[in-house]
Amino acid sequence: MSNSVYLNVAEVAGECVEANHKEWIDIFSVNWGASQQINNYRGGGGGAGKVDFKDLSVVAAIDNAMPTLMRMCATGQHIKDVKVSLCKAGGGKSVEYALFILKDALIADVSIGGSSGSQTLVTYKFQAAAIQIYYWKQMNNGVKGAEVAMGFDIKQNKVTG
Repeated sequence: MSNSVYLNVAEVAGECVEANHKEWIDIFSVNWGASQQINNYRGGGGGAGKVDFKDLSVVAAIDNAMPTLMRMCATGQHIKDVKVSLCKAGGGKSVEYALFILKDALIADVSIGGSSGSQTLVTYKFQAAAIQIYYWKQMNNGVKGAEVAMGFDIKQNKVTG
């Protein structure tokens, strides 16, 4: 099954022309996660510490958004929200099945790479004060099913939804 992934950074226009993601940024890959410092092997009670959210990392072809995103990184500009939309084919159209939203985000890294004869790629890394994650199961007829969601305030280290 074919997947498409899109990035939206508040107030930054990309070059995507897909109907539901106009002016977003087409991305090739996304990598994100969280880890927990657990002490089970040290004789402790196995309690959890504070979660460590990894930078949300995306790889995209260089486009008109890159200079603005580089400036935002250079100046430490806070971004209202950063969204990553994951879509797959369904019912003859693209159906969003997951959405990641980073609130009060910062760009931690912009790296540009390429070589002669290949496409120039940009890796962007984002950090946030809070996150929201949504997932929708795709039904047999290709439409969105029930939503599963979570929110987390990273600064306060607490679940928000």
